[in-house]
Amino acid sequence: MKKLLLAVVMVSAVFLISCRTSDVKTLEGKWKAAEIQRDESERYLPDEMEFFPDMTVAMPGFTDKKMPFKTELTGEEKKLVRENYPDAEGKNLLFIKLDPTQKDWSQSAVFQYTVTGEELYLRPITEHKAVKFKRVLSAGGK
Repeated sequence: MKKLLLAVVMVSAVFLISCRTSDVKTLEGKWKAAEIQRDESERYLPDEMEFFPDMTVAMPGFTDKKMPFKTELTGEEKKLVRENYPDAEGKNLLFIKLDPTQKDWSQSAVFQYTVTGEELYLRPITEHKAVKFKRVLSAGGK
């Protein structure tokens, strides 16, 4: 019984740490989908993404523009998420402006994300299935 309780506590601690990591540095770099997305219902994400320190993301094959993203929500955005997607409250959320010229974030794509080691899981806020990405390491190991 003690071993089971310890295992539950350890798994819970790892989950809390990975879900509360909102540091944009964890997203920076190139990511490649662990599996090629053939299913038409998964067209919301490309097979490769790159997050930059200037808070933009490139999605080759999806668009040729770098799009702004953010992970910190305003009080009003938090309220809207709470009202419309109560399961997402307290989770790491990623807003991506699909049109870089839009003035506000209201028409953004919204994803729940988790970074664990060299893996990134992205799930549209309206979906149940996450897409797993693996970090692409450069020749120097970073």
